[in-house]
Amino acid sequence: MAKRFASHTENEILDKRSKYIASSTEKANKRAGNLLREYLSEKNEDTHFEQYSPGRLNDVLKHFYLDAHKPDGETRGAENMDKMTKDTFIVKTDPKTKTKYVTKEMDEVTKNHRFNDKENVTAIMPEQPDSPSCPVAAFQKYISKLHPKCNRLWQRPLGSFCEDSATWYCNSPVGRDTLGQFMNKLSKLCSLSQVYTNHSI
Repeated sequence: MAKRFASHTENEILDKRSKYIASSTEKANKRAGNLLREYLSEKNEDTHFEQYSPGRLNDVLKHFYLDAHKPDGETRGAENMDKMTKDTFIVKTDPKTKTKYVTKEMDEVTKNHRFNDKENVTAIMPEQPDSPSCPVAAFQKYISKLHPKCNRLWQRPLGSFCEDSATWYCNSPVGRDTLGQFMNKLSKLCSLSQVYTNHSI
């Protein structure tokens, strides 16, 4: 009578494991390649990414990771936006340049960023002191107008308020689905040159 459980040597286990991992990796790589090819086709780009230079491939992948949506159409990472609080982002000052910037509270990668090339800065939002649209000033004003009894970062706006009102928002957070499609809908309503995702900002 055959035994229900087989016995394998250490070498047999390692051999089977390596074959399984190789097979899984191959399938994952194939799926990723097909998804990237589909993305390039939708963007009217050359789908033969295997022939791209390292620089071009890096640039394409940078946009691909941000533009990719999940199968249900929701933007990547949108499931976390409804959990953001007033403390998710903070304003810091670069010790060398004295430039203020907004960054995620626990994001250690920003420690080595410099502000001499804004296009190369990632994970931070630097100030523009001479601009009436300074993003840091706008962020600080936004935080100051949130409802004091609600700790969520994204709150529903009041039906009406004055410029000098202490609070512009309700004691109620914006829903998860509304947040997930916010930039997409805003881009279309404002007839922007392209449809942006939440990760565009």
